[in-house]
Amino acid sequence: MTPVDKQACESEVPCLTMRVGGRQARGRQVLEAFRPFFEDARIKKVWHNYSFDRHVLKRMGVWPGGFAGDTMHMARLWDSSRKGKGYSLEDLSRCRPPASHLLVLGF
Repeated sequence: MTPVDKQACESEVPCLTMRVGGRQARGRQVLEAFRPFFEDARIKKVWHNYSFDRHVLKRMGVWPGGFAGDTMHMARLWDSSRKGKGYSLEDLSRCRPPASHLLVLGF
């Protein structure tokens, strides 16, 4: 749910679009379609930059449940020396861990 266009997303309605029932839905309709998923604590979710997403969702009246992890936080714990490389999903997807790390992770 992280916004693509920050300026457009700072309004009350999130900048989301999707097809619902064969028609285009925007903003609040999309949020309401996903509300049960976001709020269900039984469904475990892994986020990237959870604190930001949680803040945006709470501003919209959605109380996220089922937190299972934050990939940005995990990346910082895994390699805190990424200064200048960044922790965005795009930056992290460019780096390939050494083979020894892959074996530890079971890949």
